[in-house]
Amino acid sequence: MRPGVLILVMLHRRDLRSRAVRLRTLAGLTTLFILTLSACSSENREVGPIATTGAVEGFVRDLGPNPPTAVAGASVTTFPKNAQAATDFAGFYRLQAVDPGFYDIRVNRGSGSTLIASVEVGTGETVRQDFNYNPDPDDRSRELIFLTDNDASGQIALANSRGLLQSGEIRVLGLTGVGGTMKSLRMSRVSINEAIVLSNFDHQTDPLIFDVYLIAINEFSASRSRVTNDSNPKDGVDLSPDGGRIVLSQDTDGDGFFEIWIMERDGTSPRLLVADLDVSSHQTFDNRAPNWSADGSTIAFIRRRTDTPSPVDQQDFEVIGTAADGGPLIDVTFDIEDAFAPSISTRDTTVYYEIFIGGLRQLFTSPYGPNAPRFQLTAFLTDQTDPVVSNDRKILAWVSRSNLDGSNPDGSPELTMAEVQGNQLRSVRHVTQSPSSQNLTYNSVQFRLR
Repeated sequence: MRPGVLILVMLHRRDLRSRAVRLRTLAGLTTLFILTLSACSSENREVGPIATTGAVEGFVRDLGPNPPTAVAGASVTTFPKNAQAATDFAGFYRLQAVDPGFYDIRVNRGSGSTLIASVEVGTGETVRQDFNYNPDPDDRSRELIFLTDNDASGQIALANSRGLLQSGEIRVLGLTGVGGTMKSLRMSRVSINEAIVLSNFDHQTDPLIFDVYLIAINEFSASRSRVTNDSNPKDGVDLSPDGGRIVLSQDTDGDGFFEIWIMERDGTSPRLLVADLDVSSHQTFDNRAPNWSADGSTIAFIRRRTDTPSPVDQQDFEVIGTAADGGPLIDVTFDIEDAFAPSISTRDTTVYYEIFIGGLRQLFTSPYGPNAPRFQLTAFLTDQTDPVVSNDRKILAWVSRSNLDGSNPDGSPELTMAEVQGNQLRSVRHVTQSPSSQNLTYNSVQFRLR
């Protein structure tokens, strides 16, 4: 055998012996590891790191829309700050590695509204904490406030809508300093004892001139505070959700067409929001019945084009929306029928309104948005007017002349209610039962607690 070959054979044998030693060593270590695991198992010991922190998780929802929706992209943090997260598309969040202790969990979805809940996090513990924007109010009163003409001067009245009421059971407020004709009654969203209304009380010589009055309710009586003092014809009024401002439809230039104005609650600092003239196109419009959205950002109203060349399909009233601080107008409806009495659902962007269709007024609803689809809520053989939704979004109230539940055979206008289920009404019933001899009317229906 050559010397080079001998060296290779010796190296190969040495390598085989080295591999054998390594295999025996590995087998020994494996056996030792298995024995060690067996010993640990026999002593009921857990394998893995010991937890030193906890976690907080839950869902963030908005209960305003019907049905409720998940709030995605909201910021969730602990205070004192130890962890932060954001909600996913389903509104779910999880704060990881939260040190044990007491925390305020804060949720902010970027709209300036922060929800806070206090929790205690323990070692190795996952705490469940859900958050709901726009929860149902604690008081779901079904008391209605409305205008009625149960005497010559007209009155503001209240009715508990839980039962069928005769006209004598309606509580008429003893109103000091307001009389004549009243219209456009709206309730405050801040106080259950404040309302706003238009009245011609101080214009007895010209009953077509109305002023704005704030109404303070005290049990069975009320008093008034005059806000405006001018000769401008006025059509509709509403209070902002925080009670600090007023939106008003009025004709300030005497051309018979109305503009939309915003002012402070004492009538100062009036600001034109929507004019009756488009200076760029020279088209004229009539703007009426303003209604403020629950978050204060949007105002809905009705609008029609009035200049002579306007096409027929633009001469009817449509539901329009605009930002309360100004901006482009949004056509919520766009059709050939007149729309009236828009009401934006509280804590929600659903709009309820009337449409004059087939010679009758029927109730419709649409999501707030440009050229939104409309859904018909009523199809009765009589007028259905003045829709308003309750503060918990579950009940719609309006005025109906139909004999819906057998309690209105004379077809008089009656306060009416139904359960709102999506775009459908269920369990429709009358609240009042007015004798034919009195022939009461009801309008500007409002839930006292919205």
